[in-house]
Amino acid sequence: MDQGGTRRNRHRRLKLAWTVLPLLGFCVELSPATATVTFIKAGAYSTSGAGAGEPYLISNGPNVVSTVIGDGGYNSKSGSYDEHGLAQASAYSLGAIQLDSVSKASFFVSSTAKVQAPAHEFYLNAETNAAAYYDFSLDTASTLSFTGFATPASPDFTNNISVSLVKYTALGAYDTIYRSGYLGASETGSYALGPGIYAFEVDTFSAASATANNSIFSSATIGAVGNVSLSITSPPPPSPAPEPATWAMMVFGFGATGAAIRSRRKALSAA
Repeated sequence: MDQGGTRRNRHRRLKLAWTVLPLLGFCVELSPATATVTFIKAGAYSTSGAGAGEPYLISNGPNVVSTVIGDGGYNSKSGSYDEHGLAQASAYSLGAIQLDSVSKASFFVSSTAKVQAPAHEFYLNAETNAAAYYDFSLDTASTLSFTGFATPASPDFTNNISVSLVKYTALGAYDTIYRSGYLGASETGSYALGPGIYAFEVDTFSAASATANNSIFSSATIGAVGNVSLSITSPPPPSPAPEPATWAMMVFGFGATGAAIRSRRKALSAA
């Protein structure tokens, strides 16, 4: 067996491998980086108050906050009830968020306020609110889209669902308010966001009351329900222009590869 020929062939294979490696490095360098959405925190809170005369009873639900994505589900609920004779006031609320991933979330909030006042009874009041929120950061230009459904269809200051999207500075101060206001019966929104820290929140609020010493029986029940889904998408960043050193390495690699192939062909012809 020709030991010299075997060594020459092994040398050629190693030479070819070393000339191909720069090309692989060039390809890796040109691969676009993946844009990321980073989870900061998510949570929910709620509070309810009801009063038939005095005192006004307030019940706070848990203030649920998580800085770890965990199982992805967080909720808070509260309820308050008070009565005086036949007069009754009650308030209930719920805020919940479900994270399917750092780029997809679903929000649900509901609130109900009810008063029931017989004639010549005390002033009654019930009000309640709840919220669910998601704080995140972006490292590249992205698009946040949401779809929401809510009742009542015509919200007002006593009964509503609201949605807000705010950008914060690194110190926690307001930077830009992209959206803040009531959510209609059916609504979609899309926002172009740059790198930074953001907070998306869905809130509900309901309040009902009855005037003291009514001459007739009166009652009122109002409520609000909101469902909102959120998604964040990031286009792939453009491939970066290669550095001069990378171009030089690529040209050298192509030239060395061609030279190795020509040398091998000459060796085979000679054989």
